[in-house]
Amino acid sequence: MTELATPPSLEPLVERYARMSKTFEPKAVDGVLRVLDVVLAGALLLVCSPLLVLSALALLGSGTRGVFYRGARVGRGGVIFTMLKFRTLKPEAEARIGRYSGIELTRMTADEQTRVGHILRATKLDELPQLWNVLRGEMSIVGPRPIRPLFF
Repeated sequence: MTELATPPSLEPLVERYARMSKTFEPKAVDGVLRVLDVVLAGALLLVCSPLLVLSALALLGSGTRGVFYRGARVGRGGVIFTMLKFRTLKPEAEARIGRYSGIELTRMTADEQTRVGHILRATKLDELPQLWNVLRGEMSIVGPRPIRPLFF
């Protein structure tokens, strides 16, 4: 008896990422996309550098331990890399909420945000350090959002 394939729209995201990482094949357009990533990320980092500095100073002024959150993520071809974001949660929050997902994770994360972190998340400024990951070739400006290895 043959097993029916799950339509991609109904396939869980984690399973789709796992399948995609095992079937990665470079394409001719990858070089063009990489050049666009470098040009756009470099320009955005330059233009947004005042916001990056102000965000970092606000975090330091709020007493936050460490300006950056460094989280392991699964990238292209299943390669694990360290993704950068501005720190928005209270100390040790990941240990308390790391095993949750979906609505429960969203609710718990909201309870763990610092005041400055809440502003950074609301304005999406917490995501700006990821442009460094784009420059390094670990992420792309356009592409699937990298997931934590826990879900892989």
